[in-house]
Order: sequence, then structure tokens, then C-alpha cells
Amino acid sequence: MKATITITTDISASLSFNEDDIINNIGKELYNSKKSQNPGGIFKAWVLAHEGTSNVNLVAKKKKVSIEWGKDAIVAAYNKIKNGLKFYHKHNNKAILTDDNSGRKELGEIVGKARRNIDGKESLIAIGYFPPESKDRATKSNIVSMEAMWTFAEKAGKLIAESIDDIKQIAMGSTESGATPGFDGAHELAQVTAYNEQEGTTMTEQAPQRAEIDYDQLSFPDLKRLCRKFRVFPTQLFDAEELVGKRIITESGEAVYDGGDRDLQDYIEKKLVSPYNNKLTQLETDLKESKTMNQGLNQTIALNNAVPRIREIAGELKLSDQMLSYAESNIDKLQIGDNADDSYKEFIQTQVTEYENKAKFFVQQSAGTKDSPSFGDKPKSDGKNPFMEQD
Repeated sequence: MKATITITTDISASLSFNEDDIINNIGKELYNSKKSQNPGGIFKAWVLAHEGTSNVNLVAKKKKVSIEWGKDAIVAAYNKIKNGLKFYHKHNNKAILTDDNSGRKELGEIVGKARRNIDGKESLIAIGYFPPESKDRATKSNIVSMEAMWTFAEKAGKLIAESIDDIKQIAMGSTESGATPGFDGAHELAQVTAYNEQEGTTMTEQAPQRAEIDYDQLSFPDLKRLCRKFRVFPTQLFDAEELVGKRIITESGEAVYDGGDRDLQDYIEKKLVSPYNNKLTQLETDLKESKTMNQGLNQTIALNNAVPRIREIAGELKLSDQMLSYAESNIDKLQIGDNADDSYKEFIQTQVTEYENKAKFFVQQSAGTKDSPSFGDKPKSDGKNPFMEQD
């Protein structure tokens, strides 16, 4: 089922969404642009929708129904919110159905958006800018209402928000005029005014009035509960180094901390650092094993290619057939290093040296022993190696 609906939210509470949050979400450039164009305007942040149940008006059917909103629906609405979307004073059903907003009082426009988890619920925050002429009405308005086209599914007798086609505009109103909120617990988060003074630009946040808190009587559980309620994180109170401390590695490789919170340090070491180091150690072991396997594979390949390559090198060096045969007979002594070809050449050189030394010894023995087999005429002293093939 598709329907054009209105969803109303109120300002029943105030959370920690301050002027910095607004500036960070809309960007300084846009903020400064709006401020310079219309000094005195205001920025307001609202929870426009959140997970849970809301009462909505089906505009065409003039019927109010309850809708279940899941996280996916809130994310879908967030993706549809665009800067420039207009705020209008009160609803106008004819305008909603015809997209004709002529005659409606325009109050402001969307300039930013955000998503927050508030009290465990995915929440869509819309940030609007209202020029000076709309400031008073926008300030007094405590109701905002999304006018949108949604697709719903009926499951177990309930309507479930599934997908959104379009967010048309946002209406604003007041409970004083009889309007009622559709979302329980939805609220205005912050209001920031932008105006110029003689000594520069000032921003002030106007928060809803609250009862005074006696901080002297505030217990730690109360403080903890307030921090959780208003989503105050430790890093908003302390610098990261104050929280964690300074991590120092001793000569023995042990990590110690100077200052900081011991529980947080234990979490970092046990849940983050230790698993990382274990994975790193395993990776190093795997790399060593892989390197050993590759070396073995390269050794096998190099040995298989040894004889053909050694014969090529022997031809390039013009070695005698006797020298080549001697080298091939000792192929089991070949050791392959990082560079196979260099290993082949080194092996050839070693074999040539060994062959020459043995040949010289054999010649000397043959010349001095009558019955020794003759190796031929003694080499002449012409400087040429008799065991090398000559041109």
C-alpha cells in the first residue's frame, strides 16, 4: 500500500546536541552563508522520526493509523532528506496531495541532517534554518511533521513502513493550537541563533527550561545515568591520552602505561593489541613457511634446468668435452642460490678449477712413473691451458 502521510513529532525532551553538532553537520561554509545573508536567523535541530510506533494521517483517506518504523525505514528517510526542503506553517492537505504550496506560509528550510542512536533507537535528525522574519514563529513551534509518500506492508494486522518515495516538505505547529505529536519521545534538540555584534559573531544555544540540579547531591550512578541519557562520551570530557595514558614499550618488549584508566588499558591490550600481535606472529610464520616452500620449489626447477644450462655456459666458455663431462659427473654438488644462473656459473668455475688441478697432478704423476698411463706430451710453456679447446 502506498500513501501520502503526515508524521508529527514534538519537543518533549532535550538531548545533548549542541551548537558544535549543528555547525559540524551543516558545515561552516553554509552556516556562514546563511548568517551573512540573514543575520539574526536561527538554526533548530529536531528528531524528525525514530524507531518505534507513530500515529500518522493517511491524507487521501483522511484516516489516522499506527505505523511500525524499523531502522531500515529511518535510514531510508534519512537518505531522502535533502537540503532546501521547506518548512511550512501548519498542514495543508490540498497542498500535500497536489504539490501546490502556494498560499502556505514558508518558515525556513532544511540545511543539514544526522543520524543518532538515542535511547537505543535509530533516530533521524533534521536541522533547519529560519530567517529573522520567521524566527518568532519557529521558536514558538513545538511540533514538526513530515509530509511524505511511503509504501507500507501489512503484517499480523500491523502496518510496517517499508520504503519511501519522497519527502515533500515539513510542517510546523504548536500544541497550543491543538496539534498532537505522532512519535512519543521525539523532540527538539537544540536552537542556535546567529547574529552579528560589533566585536564579532556570537552564537548562543537556547535550551528548553529545566529544573535546577543540585550537583552537590548528585551521586555517581546519577551522573553515569545522565551521561548515558544525553549520550555524553568520555572523549567529550577527556583527551584520548588522558583516557588511555601514554603507552611505553620496555626493553623486554612489555607494554606499560603512564597514567590513564586501567580497565581501558586492559581492554586495549587484551581485545585489540594481543589478537593483532597473534595474527601478526601467525602471518610471519606463514610467510617463513611459504618462503621455505618456494625455495624448495625453485631449487627443484633450477636443478631440472641445470644440465642444459651448464652445457650452454660450457659452450660460451669453450670448455673441453672432458671438462664438461667432469662437471656433469659432479652435478649432485650443485647448490642453487638466490640467482640460479649465477649458481650455474659458480659451479662451472669450481669444476674447471678442480679438473685442472687433478689434470696437472695426473700429468706430473705420469711423467715420473714409467708404468703410469700416458696423458700425452707434457704441455708446452706457451701459456695456453692444454685442457681447454683451442680455436
